Amino acid sequence: MNGDEQEYNIDKMTSVPPAEALDFSEYEGRKAKIANIEVIELDSMYDAYGKELPAGQTIKLPTFKLTTESLGKIQTKEGEKDVFASELVNMKLKDDLTWGWSEHERAKIQKLYKRLGITDPKTNPKELIGKEVVVILRPGKDDTKWLGILV
Repeated sequence: MNGDEQEYNIDKMTSVPPAEALDFSEYEGRKAKIANIEVIELDSMYDAYGKELPAGQTIKLPTFKLTTESLGKIQTKEGEKDVFASELVNMKLKDDLTWGWSEHERAKIQKLYKRLGITDPKTNPKELIGKEVVVILRPGKDDTKWLGILV
């Protein structure tokens, strides 16, 4: 057997326990500054106007991703990594077919503006950089949790 081949012998195999979920609870409630905001594309089950797509279909839509400064370090099997909180904020397609952010009071970005004392709904989200936010635990898949931003 050369280096590229693997011999599989079921008699010598053992079960593999599930990976332990990382525990981020120590970061909940901590204050941190927003360090970055970027536009990323994510798969969405909704079209650009918020209408649900047929079952099983998705399209890529732009989304704001807000990320805090490093909250500390955590040890993983790949080594030591920085810990960040992040939050996704939907973008809105305008009548002129350009993208922007919603001015609606119930939009996530406007809720965050209100929490941070920003009164002008037209404020560019990049103005959030350097603002202090509260880190929260959000539920993920399979009983995991991830660090988000209180909005």
